[in-house]
Amino acid sequence: MHTVQDCDKSGKPVAVARIKELRVVIESDKDTDFFYWATSNAQTKDGKITFHKRDALSRLKELTFKKAYCTEYKETFNSKGEHPMITTLYITPKETSLGTVNVKRDWGNLGSI
Repeated sequence: MHTVQDCDKSGKPVAVARIKELRVVIESDKDTDFFYWATSNAQTKDGKITFHKRDALSRLKELTFKKAYCTEYKETFNSKGEHPMITTLYITPKETSLGTVNVKRDWGNLGSI
């Protein structure tokens, strides 16, 4: 997740923090739903990403997003290694929640598509 705050010349924040993008890297499969989402300028999705502790049994935290666009899609092939093909998604959500923190983006009329 990438958050930003606009700052003045001294480095003091002058605006509310905003989520710039969510970057998600997953192992590729034959499904094309993510590609379709990335090539549509009108399709939004809601979703949830659950982060697990290293023991992989218990939940560490959960990030949820609403009305998100997939603004970038990238598939990378590597003939060596554990995961030969990965998909990277860049997601721009209207609303994001992590724990008790909720961040909303003002898209004006764009968010009503």
